[in-house]
Amino acid sequence: MNMFINFMFMFIALYPCIYMGYIPFANRLNRPAKRIAIESFIASVIYCLYGSIGVIGPYGDSFGSVVSLIFITAAIIYYLKSINQNPHKPLFVFALLISMAATIGNLRHFIWQSVGEYLQYADLHTWQLLDISLRVILYPAVWLIIKYWLAPRLRRIDSDRMKGVWIVPAMFFVISMFYTMGDIYPALNDITGFFSEAYLILFAAASFAVYILLLRILDDTTKHTRLESDIKQMNSQLQLQSEHYKMLRTHIDDTKRARHDLRQHLSAFKSYIETGETEKLAAYINEYSSSLPDDTEITFCENYAVNSILRHYIGIAKSEGIKVDVHTELPENAGVNDSDLCIIFGNCLENAIEACRWIEDTEKFINISSKTIGSMLAVTIDNSFDGVIKQDNGIYLSRKRDGEGIGIASVKAVALKYGIEACFEIDGNVFRAEIMLRRSK
Repeated sequence: MNMFINFMFMFIALYPCIYMGYIPFANRLNRPAKRIAIESFIASVIYCLYGSIGVIGPYGDSFGSVVSLIFITAAIIYYLKSINQNPHKPLFVFALLISMAATIGNLRHFIWQSVGEYLQYADLHTWQLLDISLRVILYPAVWLIIKYWLAPRLRRIDSDRMKGVWIVPAMFFVISMFYTMGDIYPALNDITGFFSEAYLILFAAASFAVYILLLRILDDTTKHTRLESDIKQMNSQLQLQSEHYKMLRTHIDDTKRARHDLRQHLSAFKSYIETGETEKLAAYINEYSSSLPDDTEITFCENYAVNSILRHYIGIAKSEGIKVDVHTELPENAGVNDSDLCIIFGNCLENAIEACRWIEDTEKFINISSKTIGSMLAVTIDNSFDGVIKQDNGIYLSRKRDGEGIGIASVKAVALKYGIEACFEIDGNVFRAEIMLRRSK
């Protein structure tokens, strides 16, 4: 019975945290979710069985502490390897969960110190049952917060913006560990003596307030960047529509003029036919045909919106002496919102043209390709540039203003909307943008 209570005490404190750590990344797993759940369950059971005999935890010895450290290290490595994403977000969630687990432990300490003396038969197992009860009550609320508040915000926030944020919850966990380790290493009591349970509870509340504030700031920044890009893209769309309207007006005027001229040409045709001057008629027809404007319109893809974007920016590129190579396979119904496709192609091509403008001597080029592969849409745009890149911790900065380029930030936001991050790479003097989007059925 004692061993069973020890086991449940450790297992309920451990496995739910592991499970909840994968909730924000359900669509970014490198392994099947069932396999992760089973392997994590088995590892937790083995660890908790080992710990239930009293070797691991606050009542274990230094060897047990080493075992715990090895287990936590292995769990972090497994966790990061199981998620197909930069480590910044997973590390934040992992640190947040262990910080939360430590906070519940400190809450249990606080309650125990407050009411334990009034319990006539209070012992270690009563203390453990109190911990189990608190976690059974609080974990469902934590699960709801992670699933419906934390996860959506993490998906919207660019991973590069999360660099170093995980240190905040990790610091609180370290402080909590110092407090707990005082029971194992008496030498630490001089340090832990400064921390009462009440102080740690207040510190935890302040820490979680900081986590929420950080995420709200990052989320608002992402929304602001996306809004700026949407406004910019809307203005670009209005400009395209204005140009299309001008072309339509020109086409209407040309049609009216052609209908008027056609009467004169028909009269000439009739005169040549009546006089039997077939050679002159043939020469007149050839001359008239060569004077007609070329009415062929280049079509780059079947999707009307993207085709309009491509015609606009490719026209600008060619007028500036930029060689453009296009291989686009994009159906009318691409399974992705047309507005999102316009943001991706529009911003990437605008950035590519701007990058080519900085080149003076070497050849300027832009290569555009897109292809549907099953449920995925792949877009790749390469362009030449002068080799000068402004970066800050992996974030590409604009050369026209301070801060991250709005175009790149907007493309990243669209990619995150479809559950995948956009990738930007540099190979010599070639800048490459690779975007993968999940298509709806």
